[in-house]
Amino acid sequence: MTERQRRHRVGIVLAVWAMSLLSSCGGDGGEGDQEPPSSESLSRLRIDIHGMHCQGCADAIHTALSGHPGVMEDSVSFADSTASVRYDATRISPDGIIGLITELGYTAAVSSGSTE
Repeated sequence: MTERQRRHRVGIVLAVWAMSLLSSCGGDGGEGDQEPPSSESLSRLRIDIHGMHCQGCADAIHTALSGHPGVMEDSVSFADSTASVRYDATRISPDGIIGLITELGYTAAVSSGSTE
């Protein structure tokens, strides 16, 4: 990894961290007014992730996923290079979830037969 890539990744991680702090403090203005998702709109997705080098990478991905209001629950495994995501399909798509991960500089793809 070049110095430029490292600085870019650190900048993204810091931005995601700051966004998660704002959303956990109610700084996004109005998310609390929305109704909880119906059980019909909840889906589960397993994602293969390439490019994680340490637990910090997994933590950065978790922060990005958990900071999105459409993601209800997530688990990122550095050891397995995977993520399991429970999400509200009316608020985010599988491609949107993949996009959250690839924006951090990782390669991600839906695992075969992973949606429920």
